Amino acid sequence: MSVQTRRPSPTEAGLTPLMRQYLSAKAANEGSVLLFRMGDFWETFWEDAVLLAKVTGITLTTRGSEKGEPVPLAGVPLSSLERTVSKLVAAGHRVAICDQVEDPKQAKGIVKREVVEVISAGTATFPGLLDERADRYLVSLWPDAEAGRVGIVRCDVTTGEFVGGELMLDALADELQRLRPAEVLVPARKLPAAVERAVAALEVAVEKRPADRWAPAEDAERRLREGPGIAPPAGESPLFLPLAVVAASALVDYLADLSKAEGRELDPLTFEAGEGTLILDDISLRNLEILRPLREGATGSTLLSVMDRTRTPMGARLLKRWLARPLLAPERVAARQDAVADLIADRDFAGRLAERLDRMGDVARLAMRVAAGRAHGRDLVGLAESLADLPELKTELRARKPALFSRLIEDLGDFTAEVDTIREAIAEEPPVSIKDGGVMRAGYSEELDHLRALTKSGKNWIAELQAAERERTGISNLKIGYNRVFGYYLEVTKGNKALVPADYERRQTLVNAERYVTPQLKERESEILGAEEKAKNLEYDLFVEVRERLAISCARIRRAAGAIATLDVLADFADLAVREAWVRPTVNDTDRLRIRGGRHPVVEAGLPAHEFVPNDVHLDGAGRQILLITGPNMAGKSTYLRQVALLVLLAQIGSWVPAEEAEIGVVDRVFTRVG
Repeated sequence: MSVQTRRPSPTEAGLTPLMRQYLSAKAANEGSVLLFRMGDFWETFWEDAVLLAKVTGITLTTRGSEKGEPVPLAGVPLSSLERTVSKLVAAGHRVAICDQVEDPKQAKGIVKREVVEVISAGTATFPGLLDERADRYLVSLWPDAEAGRVGIVRCDVTTGEFVGGELMLDALADELQRLRPAEVLVPARKLPAAVERAVAALEVAVEKRPADRWAPAEDAERRLREGPGIAPPAGESPLFLPLAVVAASALVDYLADLSKAEGRELDPLTFEAGEGTLILDDISLRNLEILRPLREGATGSTLLSVMDRTRTPMGARLLKRWLARPLLAPERVAARQDAVADLIADRDFAGRLAERLDRMGDVARLAMRVAAGRAHGRDLVGLAESLADLPELKTELRARKPALFSRLIEDLGDFTAEVDTIREAIAEEPPVSIKDGGVMRAGYSEELDHLRALTKSGKNWIAELQAAERERTGISNLKIGYNRVFGYYLEVTKGNKALVPADYERRQTLVNAERYVTPQLKERESEILGAEEKAKNLEYDLFVEVRERLAISCARIRRAAGAIATLDVLADFADLAVREAWVRPTVNDTDRLRIRGGRHPVVEAGLPAHEFVPNDVHLDGAGRQILLITGPNMAGKSTYLRQVALLVLLAQIGSWVPAEEAEIGVVDRVFTRVG
C-alpha cells in the first residue's frame, strides 16, 4: 500500500480539527507511539500506524486524506489496550495513551483529549509484560566522575520497592547485571566510561534525562519528602548518600512525567550501604550459575532452579534477591536458620503454612495496582482472599519460638477492616471491566439496587412486548433487538413484510429483513437505557471510592507481602532440607571452612539418587590456606570449586547445605573463574 509518510506539523493550514488535535498530542510526545482514542477504538496515524501494524499484525488502512494525501491508519478496540501496549513495549517502544477526558455527549465541538499516561519498559504494569517470579526494575544513575562513585536507585513500580545506594564506578557493571533492569535513567551528558560500558552491556531501554531534571541534593531530598518519602538509617542524615538522593529524585520526576503521579504510591526511599552482604560480581554469578545458565539462552539447571519451590510470586522474587546477596552477619543467618529448623521439626505446621501460601495471590503487586488506581474487581477479591488468611497465620506464629517469626507477626498487620470492606462491597465473581456493571455486590447501595431493578424490569418489559407483538401481528419470528446506533428495534424478515402493522415506523433495511420502531418502544427505551447508564456510572463511582479507601492501607499491605515472602522462602528451605537430606551448617566469624561429605547441589539434582560422590574440604587461616587441585580434563576440578562456593553461599543465606557436616566462617567475597 502506498501511503503518506510525511506527518504534517500541527500548525500547518488546512488540517481538520481532529487531525490538528492528534498532531499536537503527537508533537508533545515524540519518541512514543501515540494511541489516540476515537470512540471505541485506539487509533494510530502516519508512521505510528505503520509501526503498530507491523508489531501487532493488524491491517494497515487509510482514513480520508489530509492535504490531498491518504492518511495511514491502524487501530485496535478499547478492550485490546493491554495486549497492544504489551506487544509494543516488548518490541522496545514507548507508548503514550491519549484518552477522551470528557463525555462525547457533553462535548461542544471536538471531544477533548489528553495524554493521560506514557508507558515505558521500566514502568509497564500490564501482566502480559511481567514475569510474576521476577522483579522488573527501573534504575536511575547519577555518577560523580571526580569522586569515582555513582548513585544508583532501583524501583519496581509493580511492588513499590524503592531502594538507593552508592557504589564505586568499577562496581556498577556487576550491580546492574545482578539487577537486570528493564530500563535505565542517566543524565543527558557525557558519562564516565565505566557507566557507558555498564549500561551498554545491559541492552535495555535507556532514557537520557536533561540536566535540569537532576536536582541538587538538597532540592532532591525535599522533592522526595514531598513525594514517596525518605527513610535513612537510624542516626543518619537523609543526605548521607547524596548521589543516591539525586538519582532517586530524578526517578520520581520521570514517573511524574509519565503517569502524572508524584511517586506517592512508592515505598519511602530506603538505602543499601552494601557492607551487610557478600559481594558476588557478575563473573561469579555467571560462572557459578546461581540465577542464570552460564551461556545466554541455555536451558541448563541453576542453583535457583534447584531451590525454587516457593509457592507465591513474592517468595520467588525474594529468593532471587537472597541468592544474589548472601548475609555477612552470623546472627542474621542464625535467625533464618532457627525459623527453618522450626519448620523442619514440625512438619504439621509446615504443611498448614504451605496450604495458606498456596492460597495467596501476588499481594505485593495487587496492593500496588490498588495504590496506582489500576485494580479491578477481581483484583480486590483476590486481595481479600489473601489477607483473610493472615489472622490465623499470626495466631500460629505466636506459638512458635524463633525470634524471626515474632518480627514477621508485626509486619503481617491487621487487615480485618479492609477484608470486610471488600467483601461487603464487591461481588463474589466480578467481571474484569469496572465500567460495564456487575462489580458491586447487591445490597451495598440502595440507589444502585433501585437502578438495577429499573433496568431489569425494563428488559423484562421488552421480552413481554416481543411476545405480545408476535401474537398481535402473527409474525412468529419477530424479534426485538438493540444496537448503539438505532437503539431498540423490531426486526421482521422480508417474507413477513406484508404483516407489518401501520403503526410500525421503518428505520433500517437489511438484505433479508426490515427494522422498525414504535412510539411505545422508543418511549420505554429512554427509560431503560437511562436507568442502565445511571447504574453503570454509579457503580463505577462506588468502586473507585472503595478502591481509594483501600489505597490508604497499601503501604501496610506491601509490608505484609514482604513478611509472606519471607515465610515462603523459609518454608522452601525447610522443604528442600527434608527432601534432599541437607544439614544445618554452623556459620560463625572464624576463618574456618570445613565441609564433610559435601555435594554439588545442582549436579546432584541431575543425577540418580546417591550417584554423586561426596567430598570434603578443610581450609583455615593457619596451616590450611590453599588447596592445590590437579587432575585430567573432566575429572571434576571445576565441579569441586563451584561446589565449595555454592555451599558457602547457601549457608550465608540461611539455607541448609548438601553435606554431612559443615562449618562456614563468613566469607565477604567470592571470586571464581572456571575454565
